Amino acid sequence: MTFESIVNDNEKLYRSLKEDQIKDGRISKSAFRNNKSGISCNAAKNRCNLLIKRQLIKQFLNIDKHVHSCVLSISDIRNLAKAYPFYVPEKHNKYHSEIWESETDRKQSVLRKAIELSKIAKLYFEYPSKR
Repeated sequence: MTFESIVNDNEKLYRSLKEDQIKDGRISKSAFRNNKSGISCNAAKNRCNLLIKRQLIKQFLNIDKHVHSCVLSISDIRNLAKAYPFYVPEKHNKYHSEIWESETDRKQSVLRKAIELSKIAKLYFEYPSKR
């Protein structure tokens, strides 16, 4: 597997969320816990909002009829959550990225980090919109 640290603090990561990972308009810490691998996201990589939204909808609409997503900045991931963002491109998704526990540990199981990530994540969009 190929991976590289994300060094651009202006980069953003986008994560799809299940409906039960949003409570009272806030993102739950459960959205950022994974005992097996890093937290999967998609990097912006200079794409416009429309292309990012289209990809997230295309990827996840077949799993759930309602797609939610959030956005996190690399600087917040590093500085506030003390987590490690990496590009981890896949065969069918060159934008795939992950948030790791440390520079060498892919798991994201520490509750404190999940709480911090949920605090810094901002709701990005939902599809179809309920409003």
